Amino acid sequence: MHNRPFHRPRERGAVLLLVLVLAGIVGTLAASFQASIRSQLKVARQDVGSLQAQLAAQSGLEYAARQLSLNSEWNGTGPQGIHLEKFSFQVNLDTTTTPTLTSSGSSAKGFARLEAEFQDNGQLNLQNVALAMIGAELDFQSVQIVGELVVPDKIGIISDWVNNPAGGGAWVPGGPPVLGKMILAKTHVTETLWKYSDKIYLHWKKDEVKTDDPIRMPAWNLDEWLVPAANVKIFDHVTALSNINMKETAVFLLDPGDTLTLNQCKLLGGAVVWCENSWNLRAPVRNVVEISNCKIGTSSRTHVGLIAPAATITMPISGGGSKIHGLSYWGRGEALRNLLIDGQLFVVQAMHGLRNSKIILDKNLAGKESHGIKVPGGGGGVSLTRVWEAY
Repeated sequence: MHNRPFHRPRERGAVLLLVLVLAGIVGTLAASFQASIRSQLKVARQDVGSLQAQLAAQSGLEYAARQLSLNSEWNGTGPQGIHLEKFSFQVNLDTTTTPTLTSSGSSAKGFARLEAEFQDNGQLNLQNVALAMIGAELDFQSVQIVGELVVPDKIGIISDWVNNPAGGGAWVPGGPPVLGKMILAKTHVTETLWKYSDKIYLHWKKDEVKTDDPIRMPAWNLDEWLVPAANVKIFDHVTALSNINMKETAVFLLDPGDTLTLNQCKLLGGAVVWCENSWNLRAPVRNVVEISNCKIGTSSRTHVGLIAPAATITMPISGGGSKIHGLSYWGRGEALRNLLIDGQLFVVQAMHGLRNSKIILDKNLAGKESHGIKVPGGGGGVSLTRVWEAY
């Protein structure tokens, strides 16, 4: 007779219970792990959406800075915003106190808002002026300026162009070290007189506008005129021309200190008095150009008037008036009478004794370049001075 253990069925039951418990624990862990993965994926998607929204808001700030550089009157994207493939942004401006940008970025899963204070680094647009003085001395009497006039009556607002021997160049802080006399007697300006002080020049205050926008000297590189071309004639060490009529642009190569005399000449392609790219236009002038009864320019092809940024332009006491058409760029002007300039004129240092003369802006020149001269337009960029998240 065999003895059977009475506890065997209970052992089997315990094992089954243990298996069920373990299976429940594993199922719970699996469900918990699955929920955790789902939660992490959701958080990850939210993080990606938030990052996309942040990038969208940053894109909005960069877009706004670019638009303001191109157009200082730009006032935002409007409520429609800018829509790209996976995100969009909307930019609003507030200029009531400190100029501020608000850029709101949105994506499918996120939203971000950035605010930034900005500063306009704009430059005065010289492409629309009849006469821009880039020095600090002028003496006009009975002069009519049809267009805009720039009077830089403040130190430190002019950037000078400096050529790079390797090519190109850059604008650097410059201008005259001191201010000289500025006299506009019996002078009329048909459009705006731009100035930097509270001084009244024309006694018609509505025609005078005080500005803080700095000035850039026109960029220059006259070596381009040394390249032989069918429409260019180079005069090498010729210091006098009389009764010459020509359609080509006349380019004069002179030694420092030489005086060029032009009498009763028709230089219809304009005239260029060359100087080295290393020449400092603020230094004493390199040459003198004396004109009498001349007609210089009129060619719409070259847009060149009288380009001589390192020279003084003057007239003999007994000489007659002259006419210049096109872009002109001088170092100085001295004792000029009965002069008509139809185009644009830029004077680096000073203009003394301009009498009974007229300067007319040729609006067809705006934005166009002649060889070796680039006239700065407006703009100059916008800088963001402070950026923060807005909740």
